[in-house]
Amino acid sequence: GLSRVVPHPYPPDDLVLGEVEDASGQTSLRSQQDDAMVVPSSKGLSRMSSQIRVAVPKALRRGKANGILVSLAMKRAHSFGFLSAMVLVGGLAWTGVRFYLMIDGEDQVSQQAFQSLAVSIARTVQTKVEQDLIYQDMVANIWTARPRIGRAEFRKLVLGQAYSPGLQTMTGISLIPRIVGADSRREFERRADSERLRQECCANKPSTGASCATVAATGLFCDTQRYQITEFGQGGVLVPAAGNSTEYLARVGAEEYMVVDMIEPFETNSKVWGFNLLSSSARHAAWLEAMRSGKKTFTRRLNLVQSSKKEFGVLVWLPVFRRPDGEWTVAFNGVSADFEAVGSVNGVYRVQHLLTTALESTYSPAQLGDTRVFLFDDASELGGRAQFLAAYGNDMTNQYDEYGQASITDIEEGGALVQRRALSIANGDARWIVIVVADKRYLGKRRSSNPLVALIISVIVLVGGTIERWLGHPALLVQYET
Repeated sequence: GLSRVVPHPYPPDDLVLGEVEDASGQTSLRSQQDDAMVVPSSKGLSRMSSQIRVAVPKALRRGKANGILVSLAMKRAHSFGFLSAMVLVGGLAWTGVRFYLMIDGEDQVSQQAFQSLAVSIARTVQTKVEQDLIYQDMVANIWTARPRIGRAEFRKLVLGQAYSPGLQTMTGISLIPRIVGADSRREFERRADSERLRQECCANKPSTGASCATVAATGLFCDTQRYQITEFGQGGVLVPAAGNSTEYLARVGAEEYMVVDMIEPFETNSKVWGFNLLSSSARHAAWLEAMRSGKKTFTRRLNLVQSSKKEFGVLVWLPVFRRPDGEWTVAFNGVSADFEAVGSVNGVYRVQHLLTTALESTYSPAQLGDTRVFLFDDASELGGRAQFLAAYGNDMTNQYDEYGQASITDIEEGGALVQRRALSIANGDARWIVIVVADKRYLGKRRSSNPLVALIISVIVLVGGTIERWLGHPALLVQYET
């Protein structure tokens, strides 16, 4: 009962459809990829077109598309895959740029914060010193009003509530009388209050500090059983001052002494008691400038007599004068020709202690983390060769030996971030430089995780979206062609 081939209206190259009648006269639609199938000439022909329209889409949707259709889909998928790859590469590149920009933005914020920290540190050091100088002025005003102030009264004054804040960063405050001539020296060394203090020191009384008998003048007062003016001898041992030697007279010009007579706290400064400051050329040079200007004058860096370790210190001279009428005065507005220098109120600084105390009393460890702070003296007489004074950092243990001979250039070359700030101390002649240095860890530790999180999410979204399109596109093409 098979008669002829009925072609599909849009036949694939290798798919031929036909209708077959069985023995009972029923017809069915079949596909065959070999010889053409024949169908009755009339029966079921009217149903054939509807069965073809139904059978072909079902076959295609079930993945039974012919080779040509699949080939077309794969060609289009290949073109789509190339474009998708380009989009993926471009997206990843832009994601990397965004990641860098976010890191750079956070680093810029950290750099601005670092700059602000450096400015704040410089102001802190400057403010601390200027406050100390005010206490020095206050002590000078008391001395000019009461030239014969005694040791007990001076101690009570300096250690009292009104003046003691100045000792947080200063090592001590001292009264330095000017002693001129051999007769004045003998009279000065025989004073009753000095002998009384010497006896208390040799007895190691609590008010004189631990081991005063061996510390004060390195034991000279107790060994010789008398108080006397001292200077450094061989090996750093204090010996009786030789104020009339040829070398001394050539440098100083006359037999005169500037003696550390009263100093508080005495317990931590007993070694320098009785020391002649003019025996040191650096101290003497600053005293000459103070007498000339009448203003507070800073010495260049020096080794303090009372220091128990290697560290740099400075003295601040505040000269006191006698007017022609016999009254004592300071000369903040300049020295008159008829003023006679009678002594000085000195501020004593262990600069490492000054810097450490100023920073740790103001900033938390987290604020100073991964930073190092350096303090240099840039006085005009140094001719641009600034001298190291002190340094602060969590990893520093021996600043004196490590940085004592360092220049500003040496310090700045060792940092990833560097800020330099100049200090001009009000009511004084000091010109200091504060340098704040940070290494690479400073920026790294202050970065958030936001850039990394954004990078990971962006990469996941880009790669996942591209994979989804690559896997789904051939099926979409088949469905579209169907």
